[in-house]
Amino acid sequence: MSQGVLILSGYNIRAVVAFCRWATARGVPFHLVARDESDPIFLTDYAAQVLLTRASPQLALAHLVHWSALLRAQHGYERVLLLPSTEFLNRFMLAHREELKQAGCVVPLVGQALYCRLSDKYSFGRLCSEAGIAVPVEYDSLPERFPFVAKPRSYAGIGTRQLKPHLVYGPVERDRFLLSEDRGDFYYQQYVDGRSLYLLAYVPINGQPVLFSQENLVQQPEGGSVILARADDFHVHADALPYLALLARVRFHGLIMIEVRRAADGTCYMIEANPRLWGPMQLVVDHQTGIFDAFLADYGFGTAAPAAAEVSAGAGPRPCYYWSGGLRAGPPSYHHFSAAALAAQQAAIAPDDIFHRHDSMPLYRHEQAQP
Repeated sequence: MSQGVLILSGYNIRAVVAFCRWATARGVPFHLVARDESDPIFLTDYAAQVLLTRASPQLALAHLVHWSALLRAQHGYERVLLLPSTEFLNRFMLAHREELKQAGCVVPLVGQALYCRLSDKYSFGRLCSEAGIAVPVEYDSLPERFPFVAKPRSYAGIGTRQLKPHLVYGPVERDRFLLSEDRGDFYYQQYVDGRSLYLLAYVPINGQPVLFSQENLVQQPEGGSVILARADDFHVHADALPYLALLARVRFHGLIMIEVRRAADGTCYMIEANPRLWGPMQLVVDHQTGIFDAFLADYGFGTAAPAAAEVSAGAGPRPCYYWSGGLRAGPPSYHHFSAAALAAQQAAIAPDDIFHRHDSMPLYRHEQAQP
C-alpha cells in the first residue's frame, strides 16, 4: 500500500526534527506543513519536505482533509498517516476521527476515552493508584506546606487555553498561581524530590512493547522541557513492570512516555503520562531503540535498515541528549545534577546538542544568537 506521513510542524520542533532524521535514514516518505514563515523547520534541511505553509495557526478539519488530499493527488498515496506530535493535535484528531478516516487519513491513537484517561493527569493518577502504583500524596485543599505541585485535572480542551502544572515553592509562587488560575481547575500534590526518569515505549497493537528509558538531569523552569538527559536502564528493572501491566490491562497501544520520580528511599512515584511524541525523542533515535520502527510497522510502513544518511546526519549512539537552546528560558531545574556539573561537562556534551548537526546548523546558530 502506498502511503506517507504528514507532520504538522512549528510545535514540539525537537521531536519533529528527530522523526525527520529517523524517517530520512529509513526511507519513510514524510511531508511537513509549516506553522508559518518563521517555523524553525525552515532552518533545517527538512524545509525541502514542506508541502505548504499555513495561512493561520487555527486548525480546522477542512485543513487536514485538504492537505491529505493534496498529498494523495501528488504522490498517489492511498492513505496518509498523521503524526501524533502534540497534545492539541491528538485531541483534535480524536474528535474528528471518523471524518479523517473517510478522507483517507490514519489517526494512530487509541480511542478517545482511553487516550484522555491516560493523558489527563488526575484520571491517570487514579488509575495508577488503583493498580497499586505509588503516586504523590494528594491534598484535599490548597496546601499551607511548601513545596507542592498544582496540577490541572484535565486538558482544557480544543479551542481553549491548555492548562499546565505549577510548581509552588513558597508564598510568592502560590500567590502568582492564585492570580493566574481558577483553583477549581486544579488539584494539589506533594512535590517529590528524587531522580527524574522517563519510561519510554511503543506498545504495538499485537506483540511485545519496545522499551527504553532516560534519566533527566536538567530541565527548563516550572517543569518545562528537558534540556539534558542520558540513557537509563529503568525499563529493564522490576519497577517498570507495574506500568507495563497497567497498559496491557487497559489495552493501550501506541507511543507513550511515563514520567517517574525515584525518591531517596527507592519508591518510584508516577508523575504523569504523555501518549504522544515527547520532546527529547532524539535520544531514542540515536540509540536505535526500534520505537519508531515498531510504530510505523503497526500501520503498514516498511522501514529499511539505518542508511548512511543517518550517520552523516550526526546520529548514532550518542551518550546523552542535550538542547542548549532550552537554557534561554531562565534558570533551569536540576535533578541529581547541578549548575557546576553542567558547566564542567559543557565541552563534553556540547557536540551532542540536538541541533548542532549538519542538517540543522542554521537552527542551532539561530538559537545561540537569541538573548
